[in-house]
Amino acid sequence: MVPMKHIPKINIVFLFFIVCTAILSGQTTHFISNGVSIPASDTIRALVIFAEIDFSKGPCPSNMPENMPGEWGRDWSGKTRLPKNSSQFLDPEVPLDKNFKGTITHYYHEASFGNYVIIGDYVPEVISVPCYMARPGDTHVGIVFSIMDTLFKDTTIYTKNGYHLRQFDNWTVGQEGLPKLKKPDGYIDLVYVIWRNNRFLSGLNTGDNSGYGINNIRTGKLKNTKGSQIITSYNNSGGGYGGFHITIAEHLHGIFGGNNWHSGGGRGVHTFIATPYNYSCTAQLVATMFAVCGWDRWMMNWKNPEKKFLISAYNDKNQEVNTETVTQENLPDGGIFYLRDHVSTGDAIRIKLPHIDWQKEGDVKNQYLWIEYRELKTKFDEYYNPGCVDDADGKYPYGVPGMYCYIQVGKDMKEGNSDIHTSRMSHPNGLASWLLPFTAEGNYDFEYRYDLKSDGGPWCGSWNNRSLPIDKSGSLENPFTGYSDLFAYVDDNRDGKLYNGEKYQPGLSEVVRDSLVWKYQQSGDYEDAYSLKTNKTKIGISTNPAAVPVYTHASDFEFKRFYFKKNDPKSSFENRTIHLNGLSVELLSEDEIVNGEKAIKVRIRWDDYTINKDVRWCGNILLYPHVKDTTQPSLIVEKNKTVLLDRSYTPTQINAYPVLDSSQIWLSDTTVFQAISGSVILLKPRAKIILENGSRLYLNSGSTLIMGKKSRIIVKRGAALIKQNGSKLIKSTGARIIEK
Repeated sequence: MVPMKHIPKINIVFLFFIVCTAILSGQTTHFISNGVSIPASDTIRALVIFAEIDFSKGPCPSNMPENMPGEWGRDWSGKTRLPKNSSQFLDPEVPLDKNFKGTITHYYHEASFGNYVIIGDYVPEVISVPCYMARPGDTHVGIVFSIMDTLFKDTTIYTKNGYHLRQFDNWTVGQEGLPKLKKPDGYIDLVYVIWRNNRFLSGLNTGDNSGYGINNIRTGKLKNTKGSQIITSYNNSGGGYGGFHITIAEHLHGIFGGNNWHSGGGRGVHTFIATPYNYSCTAQLVATMFAVCGWDRWMMNWKNPEKKFLISAYNDKNQEVNTETVTQENLPDGGIFYLRDHVSTGDAIRIKLPHIDWQKEGDVKNQYLWIEYRELKTKFDEYYNPGCVDDADGKYPYGVPGMYCYIQVGKDMKEGNSDIHTSRMSHPNGLASWLLPFTAEGNYDFEYRYDLKSDGGPWCGSWNNRSLPIDKSGSLENPFTGYSDLFAYVDDNRDGKLYNGEKYQPGLSEVVRDSLVWKYQQSGDYEDAYSLKTNKTKIGISTNPAAVPVYTHASDFEFKRFYFKKNDPKSSFENRTIHLNGLSVELLSEDEIVNGEKAIKVRIRWDDYTINKDVRWCGNILLYPHVKDTTQPSLIVEKNKTVLLDRSYTPTQINAYPVLDSSQIWLSDTTVFQAISGSVILLKPRAKIILENGSRLYLNSGSTLIMGKKSRIIVKRGAALIKQNGSKLIKSTGARIIEK
């Protein structure tokens, strides 16, 4: 059984990383896949040291108490034992039968198709550091080495499985983004120091799953070595499965980069107004699943050796086709594709969303929709807290096998000059939290039940966190700017400012039949997948969510800094436009067989412009001409269907905008819909467009609105329909524009 995950009150995990500065190289093209301070391919052996702070040997700085829930245990004499799972972090060698005991070894071996192998061994006793030797903000690895130098009297130190320190020296440190030299240099290649209770790693009161990611810091000598130049030092007081997760979370810095390479949670400046919960090698402790994703493999060039292409699918002729970047230009007629399980095969489709075309730093960053099929047949490819999520009464405790999707914002520069790892916000690779889950459950303006908010308790789903429950029965669909279960933050004190004294968080509980039920929606649930089982099989212009670019809002939550400012040139890289398009992705079948393996059948179109259900749209929306025939409609509202243009109740900005009335605090702007030149809107008989809460519908010069029989445009008080010169409004019998 997977242990419960501790969730801090507001921020889940604190991670710190210092960018590698190392030897120079003559190579000028840098690749992310070459790693930062350590290689991201081939084999590296890590030395693991388990350590603790001895608070009985003071005085301690600021009289700091231990006050950390350790689960490492003690022997009869009171000496701290190694964690029970100490032998389950790394395999000392890759087992010939691939029956891995080391979780980290297994994880990266599976993620990389064996291209990246992390093996290692551990020192067979806990290293105890007296409290008086601890200093706030220090990794303490040098202190640990000093104690070990004295503690172990022999000229070298042997690990649990009999390895001596020289066997951990196989690489020479290289410059970030450049190939690493596979040659000993006298330094231990990589050291993990895993702490039971170090309160001093990043100041005072460091959390129980936090510390330093892989850093380039020289430690001082250890026995017959020069010490180490590459270290990571972090707490894992609780042990259990969380220890493996935090190890992966800290290891990522050595191969991907600094804090701007956390795809969810952690320190850094983030892409969105709230941090998303997703799955990835970079997803941190806010991951929904432990799993590798297509973006990880694409960025690191972890290719399935049995395939021709890095990212690919199969066509209807059973041929492998390159799907690394599918666009309107290279696939104008769309197509049928087959996807096998992503984890075991690497099959995936990466679709560039139309109407954003990044050219230079400072431009709006490209956005991509990733499509993966996940059978959930590996231990890493299941929900991290299966006992706490909504699982359809036990039917799907690990999620539903199906089509899983997410949006990638920027982070698409795999190679370049020496600054490809940069944290500059305007750079394509600059921001953290760039993967936004695209859940079949949809996006909403959630209704929060303030009357049922709870201070929580120690039980599953709360973990002593305060919760503001969601009432989905009263929530409004908002496919463009709304929140999903995996992406939410609320102004719980209703002062018109986000991140300003909020104490209660959504995503831990909901209201079912007017009763509070603890459901850990933040970690994902059975409704997230596109599947015949969830009855959600299509993504398109009329679905929730829709295949359109999402809003961004650079945000540094830890230091309460929020960088997006309307009309500010420094915010030019932010996307604040919903670019409507005809892209649709439809799951046609789940029972296909490709090369002897189960697969799903998916259809992609670029000209699917039909609204066949009532929709509610919010945001700054642009309608373009038809992608193939500009004489045809690029928005078709079917008979008796309604498009409601409304104002988002979900925050799209940190501070409140001017209000229409004193009863509502708006953390969003009014909705503006612009039909640009060449675009055509067709309202079929009795179809409607309704404008509310100050919404504006602009018919720009060169655009056309065709109103079928008895169709309606209803303009409510404060809203407006604005017809510019040169636009066309064609009304059939009984069609009316009604102002209220």
